[in-house]
Amino acid sequence: EPKPIQPCFFLSAGIRDDTTMDIALADQWGCRGIAVDPSIDHNSHLHPLVTFHNIALNTINGNVDMLDADRNDINHWLYASVPSLTNTFGVDYIDVLKLDCE
Repeated sequence: EPKPIQPCFFLSAGIRDDTTMDIALADQWGCRGIAVDPSIDHNSHLHPLVTFHNIALNTINGNVDMLDADRNDINHWLYASVPSLTNTFGVDYIDVLKLDCE
């Protein structure tokens, strides 16, 4: 089974309740990763190599107010672009980009 060149990095957006892929990338490939989803809460560390952040991806930088019917409240979601996230976390290259969005 092919593995990415080390060190590898992934960005996983829209994880909701399913962290299976994120944990598998860390366990099986030793990849460090960031998982983001503004609509749910998780511990900040899903795995020793994977951190979770309540952030939504956007094509532009900046924060946007958004109505989230699931939380019955107006939430101030933090939006970030992929380049701004990689810059913030000091990442030069994304080996795996997983997007689960509606």
